[in-house]
Amino acid sequence: MAKRQRTMTDMLVRVTNPRESVSEIEHVVINPSTSIINNNEENYIKRANEEWKDAWYDLYDWVEFNKEPGRVFCKTCREGGGKFVYASEGSTNVKISALQYHSKCNEHKKLSYAKHVGKKALEKCVAKANNACDEAVMSLFKAVYFLSKESIPCAKFASLCELLVSCKTPITEKLYHNEKACVEMMFAISTILQRQILDRIRDSRFFGIMIDEKTDISVLGHLVIFATFLEGGVVTTSFLGLLWIVDGQKSSSVIFNLLIGALKTWGLDMSKCVGFGSDGASTMVGKNTGVATLLKKVNPFLTSTHCVAHKTNLAALEASKTDGCKELSLEVDHVLNALAGHFNKSSKRKSALQALQDELNDAQKTLERYHKIRWLSRFHVVTTLCDSLESVLVYLRDSCSSPSVDGTRVLYDKLREFKFIYVLYFLADILQMLGKLSKIFQCKLVDISCLGSIVKSEIATIRMCFLVDECDLNRETFNPSLGFHVIPEFGPPGGFLKRLSSEIRGSQFHSVDMIRDPSGVDLEVALSFQRLYAQAVCDALENRFIDNDIIDCFKILSPTNLPQRQVGLSSYGVVQLDLLLKQ
Repeated sequence: MAKRQRTMTDMLVRVTNPRESVSEIEHVVINPSTSIINNNEENYIKRANEEWKDAWYDLYDWVEFNKEPGRVFCKTCREGGGKFVYASEGSTNVKISALQYHSKCNEHKKLSYAKHVGKKALEKCVAKANNACDEAVMSLFKAVYFLSKESIPCAKFASLCELLVSCKTPITEKLYHNEKACVEMMFAISTILQRQILDRIRDSRFFGIMIDEKTDISVLGHLVIFATFLEGGVVTTSFLGLLWIVDGQKSSSVIFNLLIGALKTWGLDMSKCVGFGSDGASTMVGKNTGVATLLKKVNPFLTSTHCVAHKTNLAALEASKTDGCKELSLEVDHVLNALAGHFNKSSKRKSALQALQDELNDAQKTLERYHKIRWLSRFHVVTTLCDSLESVLVYLRDSCSSPSVDGTRVLYDKLREFKFIYVLYFLADILQMLGKLSKIFQCKLVDISCLGSIVKSEIATIRMCFLVDECDLNRETFNPSLGFHVIPEFGPPGGFLKRLSSEIRGSQFHSVDMIRDPSGVDLEVALSFQRLYAQAVCDALENRFIDNDIIDCFKILSPTNLPQRQVGLSSYGVVQLDLLLKQ
């Protein structure tokens, strides 16, 4: 029996590979029962004449008619390389019956089927390749985003890509695995994020900006810009950009022009900018030519604000520079940095100190250096030394027996002075108070109307802990059994000064001999420093927060402060509004 020939229906069922070529279906025989002409076409054929009708385009999408020579072409056969006259010269038989005959031609059907299957397979392959490429590129972008979030240098990008390839992560094998590509992708990510943030700011009715000057490791000046805006009734703060200050020119006019140019480039309306925050430097808030003054000329309704947390840090710095406190404050800072350098430069010394801390049950902390530009830096350094002071003194005392160690004796003698220890403990107490105040101001949500009350409460606490009682060393403060004056009770409950009274016995600080004057001169100097420093801090806070009364007036805008009865509603907020209108 002759081999059964496959029909087109069989072929449609059998073919599963979309890449099957035309050569594989050359022997396909068209089943006469399979017709692509419907009844409407057959009825139309009966009415057809020898003139070309544009309606034939709707019946056959492959037909192409050239009116000048009067020839009919088949686009499918011509593109597929068919041998019929429809594919080369074109047919002069302009009849619907001829078109119907060609559409049932076996070669035309094979080319039509191959075109349909090939196009679909090509689209599928291209889509699959695009998806794989998108997934690989997305993995690269995620890696770059990880590096930027974790502050990892771009030079490590190639190593990270090698790790991802070894873990069979969908990623390109070698393409874009270099530092240059990492920088470009990081720039693209930052551009998209900045664009999204700017869109959110434009949707807000009002916004405020905060700027600060920074110098990087290459000693290049930059201007850091943040924006605060409303989003769904919630106050949101976002980083906007980092602008380079050309040639280190940090004058107010240069910063103003740089800021205005950036806002125009970002498409932000200056009339909607109602707030400006800065560090309070003369360049920023100068009365005549400050950046805030220049911005108010553009928008008279803009309000300039000095960072309240920065005010607290400046109050501590001002107190350390006052007369009577400056010399001793510089001495404390020098000893703190010298101790940190002494232990951090030698792993052997650091290990020995940690062993003593463990033996004496002191806090396991590493001594740090004091940096003026870092907020609360002195607070952390001083409290760390106070928690480990006994271990440090014991280590320095044992090290003084070795004559080869230079500088140890000087540090040891200075650190075991009673005056120095008292001042150290006093600074730990008062700086801890200022640190808590600064952290309150750095909370995510701060009620501005409560700032004045918070500052006043802190000033009252400082006065109560360090300035209430005047200590007279000539009356009933001498302990004959110990041969030294009794240490007065100062400081907050549970503070370092309260603890000092139990750690000192005569001239002994735990097991270390102190340098202490029996006549009490060193105690008098320490108490004088305490009084001057505490008073300077209170004065600095009052001067820095001189607008507390004005800020307190804004509490009338909070619904929680409304009177609970109708009796007080008529006069509610009248005094506060009068004070605000006078500003």
